[in-house]
Amino acid sequence: IKKLITDSLIEFLQLSCITELKTEMNTKLVFPIKRDGKRRISEQEIRFLFVQHVQKDNFFHYSVEVPTKKRYKFLGLNDRSASFDVCLYENGNRKHLLEFKALNPKQNSYSKDFEKLFFDESDLTNYFIQVIETTNIGTIPNIEKKYREAIKHVKNKYNIIRPCLKIFLCDMDKKNIIEYKIDKDGNLIKIQNIIVE
Repeated sequence: IKKLITDSLIEFLQLSCITELKTEMNTKLVFPIKRDGKRRISEQEIRFLFVQHVQKDNFFHYSVEVPTKKRYKFLGLNDRSASFDVCLYENGNRKHLLEFKALNPKQNSYSKDFEKLFFDESDLTNYFIQVIETTNIGTIPNIEKKYREAIKHVKNKYNIIRPCLKIFLCDMDKKNIIEYKIDKDGNLIKIQNIIVE
């Protein structure tokens, strides 16, 4: 799974905008442009690339927009079902749940995704994959703070943290991929930083 994610992110970093096509591209997937003429980055591009890599790998079965097993109460709304972006299956059983995120959304977005990934099923290893377009000296620390706040939110709500979540943060600006894990005490630990040439 780590190789599938990393390979997908490396390919993601090589994508062009539709207005800047390169003849040597290995994929037909491109970034669209917004009304203002700038490229639009979303979670969809990385999700499509990941699914293409799963298809080639021929090991996991997968489904998209997979309903959660539990019901959740977000932002004061009544308990309701949610969904995961992608689920990987092994021998007909759920093996990994994945959420994809683009740019740097508000704290609530992280907290909702982390809650589902930590507690929908107890015996899975799950993944949160985020892509960011531009960074400055404060961007990565800001996102790491949001990760920690999301972990704290889940820990406060459930009084426990399971070390079942791995995070991949892809910085398009610096062309690097940072991998994190979360330990049994809820600490965010940077595992490695992959620089993509």
